[in-house]
Amino acid sequence: MTTIGTINASTSTVTSCLGVLIRDSRRFPLILAPLGERRNARIIIPPMIDPLVVEELIDRALAEDIGFADLTSELVIPAAARAELELNARQDIVVAGIDVAAQVFRRRVPECRVELRVKDGDRVNAGTAMGRVEGPARGLLAVERTALNFLQHLSGVATLTAQYVERVAGTRAVLIDTR
Repeated sequence: MTTIGTINASTSTVTSCLGVLIRDSRRFPLILAPLGERRNARIIIPPMIDPLVVEELIDRALAEDIGFADLTSELVIPAAARAELELNARQDIVVAGIDVAAQVFRRRVPECRVELRVKDGDRVNAGTAMGRVEGPARGLLAVERTALNFLQHLSGVATLTAQYVERVAGTRAVLIDTR
Protein backbone atom coordinates (compact mmCIF):
# COMPACT_ATOMS: atom_id res chain seq x y z
CA MET A 1 0.00 0.00 0.00
CA THR A 2 1.37 3.41 -0.96
CA THR A 3 0.74 6.26 1.44
CA ILE A 4 -0.02 9.44 -0.44
CA GLY A 5 -1.37 11.46 2.44
CA THR A 6 0.32 12.69 5.57
CA ILE A 7 -0.07 15.25 8.29
CA ASN A 8 3.01 17.45 8.41
CA ALA A 9 3.17 18.97 11.88
CA SER A 10 6.10 21.24 11.04
CA THR A 11 4.07 23.14 8.45
CA SER A 12 0.60 22.42 9.84
CA THR A 13 -0.50 21.16 6.44
CA VAL A 14 -2.55 18.12 5.67
CA THR A 15 -1.74 16.25 2.51
CA SER A 16 -4.70 14.55 0.94
CA CYS A 17 -5.91 13.34 -2.40
CA LEU A 18 -9.51 13.33 -3.44
CA GLY A 19 -11.08 10.35 -5.13
CA VAL A 20 -13.46 7.50 -4.44
CA LEU A 21 -14.45 6.71 -0.86
CA ILE A 22 -14.01 3.16 0.37
CA ARG A 23 -15.19 2.09 3.81
CA ASP A 24 -13.15 -0.63 5.52
CA SER A 25 -14.19 -0.72 9.17
CA ARG A 26 -11.83 -3.63 9.89
CA ARG A 27 -8.73 -1.47 9.47
CA PHE A 28 -9.50 2.15 8.79
CA PRO A 29 -12.61 4.21 9.44
CA LEU A 30 -12.26 5.93 6.07
CA ILE A 31 -10.00 5.24 3.12
CA LEU A 32 -9.77 7.25 -0.07
CA ALA A 33 -8.84 5.55 -3.32
CA PRO A 34 -7.62 8.41 -5.52
CA LEU A 35 -8.59 8.85 -9.14
CA GLY A 36 -6.26 9.07 -12.10
CA GLU A 37 -2.62 8.07 -12.02
CA ARG A 38 -2.80 7.05 -8.36
CA ARG A 39 -5.68 4.62 -8.78
CA ASN A 40 -4.02 1.83 -6.76
CA ALA A 41 -2.95 4.05 -3.87
CA ARG A 42 -5.00 4.59 -0.72
CA ILE A 43 -5.01 7.28 1.92
CA ILE A 44 -6.44 7.55 5.40
CA ILE A 45 -8.36 10.79 5.70
CA PRO A 46 -8.01 12.40 9.12
CA PRO A 47 -11.41 12.78 10.80
CA MET A 48 -11.13 16.58 10.61
CA ILE A 49 -11.32 16.47 6.79
CA ASP A 50 -14.54 15.23 5.27
CA PRO A 51 -14.00 14.54 1.55
CA LEU A 52 -17.70 15.03 0.90
CA VAL A 53 -17.47 18.54 2.33
CA VAL A 54 -14.50 19.25 0.05
CA GLU A 55 -16.49 18.01 -2.95
CA GLU A 56 -19.39 20.25 -1.94
CA LEU A 57 -17.03 23.25 -1.66
CA ILE A 58 -15.67 22.48 -5.12
CA ASP A 59 -19.19 22.23 -6.55
CA ARG A 60 -20.22 25.52 -4.92
CA ALA A 61 -17.09 27.29 -6.16
CA LEU A 62 -17.64 26.01 -9.70
CA ALA A 63 -21.30 27.05 -9.60
CA GLU A 64 -20.31 30.52 -8.43
CA ASP A 65 -17.46 30.95 -10.91
CA ILE A 66 -19.01 29.56 -14.10
CA GLY A 67 -22.58 28.56 -13.38
CA PHE A 68 -23.79 26.25 -16.11
CA ALA A 69 -21.47 27.35 -18.92
CA ASP A 70 -18.44 29.46 -19.82
CA LEU A 71 -19.94 31.51 -22.65
CA THR A 72 -16.66 33.20 -23.61
CA SER A 73 -14.88 29.88 -24.16
CA GLU A 74 -17.86 28.45 -26.04
CA LEU A 75 -17.99 31.43 -28.40
CA VAL A 76 -14.25 31.86 -29.01
CA ILE A 77 -12.67 28.40 -28.76
CA PRO A 78 -13.44 25.61 -31.25
CA ALA A 79 -15.18 22.62 -29.66
CA ALA A 80 -12.42 20.20 -30.72
CA ALA A 81 -9.54 22.38 -29.45
CA ARG A 82 -7.19 20.78 -26.92
CA ALA A 83 -5.11 22.62 -24.32
CA GLU A 84 -2.22 21.96 -21.99
CA LEU A 85 -1.97 24.02 -18.82
CA GLU A 86 1.07 24.19 -16.56
CA LEU A 87 0.70 25.10 -12.89
CA ASN A 88 3.72 27.23 -11.95
CA ALA A 89 4.57 28.82 -8.61
CA ARG A 90 4.91 32.60 -8.92
CA GLN A 91 6.88 32.85 -5.68
CA ASP A 92 8.50 30.61 -3.08
CA ILE A 93 5.65 28.75 -1.34
CA VAL A 94 4.60 25.80 0.75
CA VAL A 95 2.23 23.86 -1.50
CA ALA A 96 -1.27 23.15 -0.19
CA GLY A 97 -4.41 22.28 -2.10
CA ILE A 98 -2.72 20.78 -5.16
CA ASP A 99 -4.96 17.71 -4.95
CA VAL A 100 -8.03 19.91 -4.52
CA ALA A 101 -7.03 21.87 -7.64
CA ALA A 102 -6.62 18.59 -9.53
CA GLN A 103 -10.04 17.47 -8.34
CA VAL A 104 -11.59 20.70 -9.63
CA PHE A 105 -10.34 19.86 -13.13
CA ARG A 106 -11.41 16.21 -12.87
CA ARG A 107 -14.83 17.08 -11.46
CA ARG A 108 -15.85 19.30 -14.38
CA VAL A 109 -13.61 17.85 -17.14
CA PRO A 110 -13.45 14.11 -16.35
CA GLU A 111 -11.58 13.30 -19.56
CA CYS A 112 -8.65 15.56 -18.63
CA ARG A 113 -5.25 14.18 -17.70
CA VAL A 114 -3.68 15.65 -14.55
CA GLU A 115 -0.01 15.15 -13.73
CA LEU A 116 1.09 16.47 -10.33
CA ARG A 117 4.80 17.03 -9.77
CA VAL A 118 4.56 18.19 -6.15
CA LYS A 119 2.49 17.28 -3.13
CA ASP A 120 0.98 19.23 -0.27
CA GLY A 121 3.65 20.28 2.22
CA ASP A 122 6.42 20.60 -0.39
CA ARG A 123 8.39 23.83 -0.37
CA VAL A 124 8.89 25.05 -3.92
CA ASN A 125 10.71 28.00 -5.45
CA ALA A 126 9.24 30.60 -7.77
CA GLY A 127 8.97 29.21 -11.28
CA THR A 128 8.62 25.59 -10.19
CA ALA A 129 6.29 23.60 -12.45
CA MET A 130 3.94 22.01 -9.92
CA GLY A 131 1.80 20.12 -12.39
CA ARG A 132 0.30 19.85 -15.83
CA VAL A 133 -3.26 19.41 -17.07
CA GLU A 134 -4.24 18.32 -20.59
CA GLY A 135 -7.70 18.09 -22.07
CA PRO A 136 -10.46 19.89 -23.97
CA ALA A 137 -9.58 23.60 -24.09
CA ARG A 138 -13.10 24.83 -23.35
CA GLY A 139 -13.46 22.70 -20.25
CA LEU A 140 -10.01 23.45 -18.86
CA LEU A 141 -10.32 27.20 -19.36
CA ALA A 142 -13.78 27.20 -17.78
CA VAL A 143 -12.46 25.78 -14.50
CA GLU A 144 -8.82 26.91 -14.32
CA ARG A 145 -9.63 30.01 -12.27
CA THR A 146 -11.53 27.96 -9.68
CA ALA A 147 -8.67 25.44 -9.42
CA LEU A 148 -6.11 28.22 -9.05
CA ASN A 149 -8.21 29.99 -6.42
CA PHE A 150 -8.12 26.89 -4.20
CA LEU A 151 -4.40 26.32 -4.82
CA GLN A 152 -3.44 29.97 -4.23
CA HIS A 153 -5.51 30.41 -1.09
CA LEU A 154 -4.50 27.14 0.57
CA SER A 155 -0.82 27.55 -0.37
CA GLY A 156 -0.92 31.09 1.00
CA VAL A 157 -2.22 29.81 4.34
CA ALA A 158 0.38 27.02 4.41
CA THR A 159 3.21 29.40 3.51
CA LEU A 160 2.24 31.90 6.21
CA THR A 161 1.81 29.09 8.74
CA ALA A 162 5.29 27.78 7.91
CA GLN A 163 6.67 31.27 8.57
CA TYR A 164 4.97 31.32 11.98
CA VAL A 165 6.38 27.88 12.77
CA GLU A 166 9.88 29.08 11.84
CA ARG A 167 9.52 32.19 14.01
CA VAL A 168 8.62 30.23 17.14
CA ALA A 169 11.20 27.49 16.54
CA GLY A 170 13.60 27.23 19.48
CA THR A 171 11.19 28.97 21.84
CA ARG A 172 8.67 27.57 24.26
CA ALA A 173 5.85 28.99 22.16
CA VAL A 174 3.56 26.49 20.47
CA LEU A 175 1.52 27.25 17.38
CA ILE A 176 -1.89 25.75 18.14
CA ASP A 177 -4.26 26.94 15.44
CA THR A 178 -4.00 28.95 12.24
CA ARG A 179 -7.67 29.73 11.62
